[in-house]
Amino acid sequence: MNDTLSAMPRTLAQWPLLTSLAMIVLGVTSCAEPRPEPKLLAEPAALRVEKTVATHTIFVDARGQASASERRRLDGFITGISANRPDSLHVTLSGPQPESRLHSVSKLLVADGVASGKITLVPGTADPAGAVKIAAERYIVRPPQCPEWTAEEVAGFDNTTRANFGCANLANFAAMLADPRDLVAGRSSRYSDGAVGAAAIERYQTEKLKELPRRNENFSVGNGR
Repeated sequence: MNDTLSAMPRTLAQWPLLTSLAMIVLGVTSCAEPRPEPKLLAEPAALRVEKTVATHTIFVDARGQASASERRRLDGFITGISANRPDSLHVTLSGPQPESRLHSVSKLLVADGVASGKITLVPGTADPAGAVKIAAERYIVRPPQCPEWTAEEVAGFDNTTRANFGCANLANFAAMLADPRDLVAGRSSRYSDGAVGAAAIERYQTEKLKELPRRNENFSVGNGR
């Protein structure tokens, strides 16, 4: 009992030393470098479009009809390159005259899911009789690798844009694209003529506007009634 009581003052005397050590440890921890922010991009995040080209030769008879084995080979070719997206393929058919052979093969491609508006016919090439060459293009869009949100503060004081700014929007846009080729080159609309619209703008900018039709004074709605 006496030994315990005699040891208590020494323990109490050690408290200031322990407190000082704890404060030193806390000070060193607080001075540690903060977690780094996401690395800033030298250039804005962008989508990357990759193009794949594959060719296939199908043999048809004089009527442009393919045998059962040729049809199976064609189906396997379209399945292999389309990756379950035959509607995204752009196909060019080339072969000898008559052009009806190319049309017959294009119907086979449409039956396999290729959009008819994405099939181009190039007749007149020097291929063996009955041979039709199929060149299929497939475009794939690669979304950017979005960094994680490791920055602790909402906004810094350096007035710069973080690396993940807008990256999610680009990734969503890539997922929604029906035909990634549209990012490489646009296509005309079936419902309007772009050349006619552009000509009207050019006339306006160069002050070469067409005169409006002159009003017919003798014209009246409903024959004057």
